[in-house]
Amino acid sequence: AAKFYLSRAAPREKDTIREAIQVAQEVSSALKSSGEVEEAFDAMLLVVGAKMTLNETDEALKVVVELKSSAPSAKCALQALRREVAVNLELGEVDKALEVARAGQAELEQKGDAEVVAGLWSVLADALHAKGEEAEATEARIKAAAN
Repeated sequence: AAKFYLSRAAPREKDTIREAIQVAQEVSSALKSSGEVEEAFDAMLLVVGAKMTLNETDEALKVVVELKSSAPSAKCALQALRREVAVNLELGEVDKALEVARAGQAELEQKGDAEVVAGLWSVLADALHAKGEEAEATEARIKAAAN
């Protein structure tokens, strides 16, 4: 229910979004305690998105950095990395977003399958594009497509 609501919520609905954040956090805790760690991770990604909707980007960044460090799989770590780069870009921290993308790629490239590697190149391409490095961004997109 929280996922459905948050996908359609308008930023002006602050109180309801905060309630949905609370629900997502509670669901995440319940899922984690029952051993469903990837589903718990997904619930916390909803929290990140909701905090972005509320323009609480600093809080969103804290949550996503914590999520990335405790990701249960390479695919989950990629999702968190993608969100962390997006949050940094939203904050106007283009250099930091590129730094995070490169560090994440270096860390996860050996742990993931072809899908994760392609995703890493895509995240890097987005950060390079935001930085204005079009030639490198195009090269990264080609590498993403090759995987």
